[in-house]
Amino acid sequence: MAKNADYQSGIGPRLSSLLKENRLSNRAAAEIAGVSPTSIHDWKSGVTPTDFVALAKLADHMNVQFRYLLIGDNEIHELPTAQLMLPEGFAQDADVFTGFCEVKIRRVKSTQDRESAREASGE
Repeated sequence: MAKNADYQSGIGPRLSSLLKENRLSNRAAAEIAGVSPTSIHDWKSGVTPTDFVALAKLADHMNVQFRYLLIGDNEIHELPTAQLMLPEGFAQDADVFTGFCEVKIRRVKSTQDRESAREASGE
């Protein structure tokens, strides 16, 4: 776990303030995020979180953007609509995670491709 060199601008003060505003103890926040109370304490002390899914759960529960909780930025950086559309065949109602990650989706083979391959091979 990397200790944030600049505690004042790191996650610690934001998380502490948000937990206080939402009247959440470390234990309650940990249950929401699915981590240990020690992790919450560490984050409040300036340790940079590595479990972004847990952090996203906590941000969602406190009605703040993941980006704000992590780096203090409330700006929403919109992608062009074409980049947000999922290709046909992918679930349109699936949960979407936004944050510091890049996801590339490449279909290896569709169900129809697999069935065609089975038929061609005589299975």
